[in-house]
Amino acid sequence: MGDFADYYREIYLRGLGGETPSIPVSIAELEQRATRSAPAS
Repeated sequence: MGDFADYYREIYLRGLGGETPSIPVSIAELEQRATRSAPAS
């Protein structure tokens, strides 16, 4: 198993390369996605 810090380095390097995460990072956008995907009560 690799060093856990390698995971962070990989994310950082991907960001430098212009890749954006498939899951939003902002709290507001995460909340919007959760609200849309949650079943109606």
